[in-house]
Amino acid sequence: TGPIRSRSRPQASAGMAPKRSSSVKGGGEEDRVRVVVRIRPPVRKDEKFGEGSESLQYDKERNLLFLLAKEDDKEKSADPKQFVFDRVLWKDSQQADAWDAAGMPVVNAVMQGYTGCVMCYGQTGAGKSFTLANESAGQEGVMIRAFHHIFDTAAAERELKYEVSISYQQIYLDSITDLLNPGGTVEIREDPKSGVYVDGAKWMPATTVQDALKILGKGNSNRATASTKMNSASSRSHAALIVRITTTGGVRTLSGMLYLVDLAGSERIKKSGVEGAGLDEAKAINQSLTTLGRCIEVLASNKKEKPPFRESKLTRLLSNAIGGGAKTTLIICCAPTMTDQQETVGSLDFGQQAMNVVVRAKVNASTDYGSLTASLLSQRDMKQKPIREMEARV
Repeated sequence: TGPIRSRSRPQASAGMAPKRSSSVKGGGEEDRVRVVVRIRPPVRKDEKFGEGSESLQYDKERNLLFLLAKEDDKEKSADPKQFVFDRVLWKDSQQADAWDAAGMPVVNAVMQGYTGCVMCYGQTGAGKSFTLANESAGQEGVMIRAFHHIFDTAAAERELKYEVSISYQQIYLDSITDLLNPGGTVEIREDPKSGVYVDGAKWMPATTVQDALKILGKGNSNRATASTKMNSASSRSHAALIVRITTTGGVRTLSGMLYLVDLAGSERIKKSGVEGAGLDEAKAINQSLTTLGRCIEVLASNKKEKPPFRESKLTRLLSNAIGGGAKTTLIICCAPTMTDQQETVGSLDFGQQAMNVVVRAKVNASTDYGSLTASLLSQRDMKQKPIREMEARV
């Protein structure tokens, strides 16, 4: 069985996504989690596209995604189930489309001092790591494009200075490790002001795209992967690349935090064919994703009940990013064939529910009193300049 079992599902009217409010509450700008669905093309040998083999159909004009019934479904005469998302990237979509829809808006917000999160969710082999972390030339994922965007923006800025540092953590068998320092001891702790952080994590500074790529490569070399029937290089761990961007030069110091999260894929044990150590990995993955689903369910319900963030290392690590205080975009990756329909339904239901999570993000800023004083003195001098010039003429 899949990891997500929601007790209730949000209902969206055809062609309409949940509305967002422009009001300000609790000191932050009110919005909601944005959800982008990406349908991958056939990649496995046992897959093909054609009449009767696809489980999804997309109406681009009305922005409606339809779940098609199987041929032997007794209720196939009923209307197909409909889903509405902020954006649907069909099977012919490119990496640049995923960046434009999900990556760039969040990265821009982080460079303005917000906490932001881009997270990929879906079954094993649905294209999560390809979308987020692919490094092939011309097919770069969101991570690589984020690096280029950050350092290109910093290079073009004349007044502001950007300082970038990176950490990289892995959740494997519900234990957290530092991918940049595997031998070190790390622990998730909580600060009353800044929230949850990883104590002991190694932060590496980056001043160029090449620096960032080296850090990413070092972390990826330590990440747990394995081959399954559904994916020859399946990620057996959840990975969170965290980019801290400190902006100085104005009257405020901005502290943006970017979470780029590649979740391990949910899977049915019978279908993936894992056993032994792989079976333990799959159980841990599905359990943590179940907890993530429960957290999203509670957040989407707007009830006073506290989300169970502490029940897994994954949800506790991501509590800052998904707890309602960050600009968050969720990328739901799906395989559209009929053989994957059960997993696809679970992923789409998860994404539909996430769209009801209210976000009140606020800028992380502290006043630079030295810069503020200099700015005020400069403004005073500009106002007094005409008076001095008149006095000189007199």
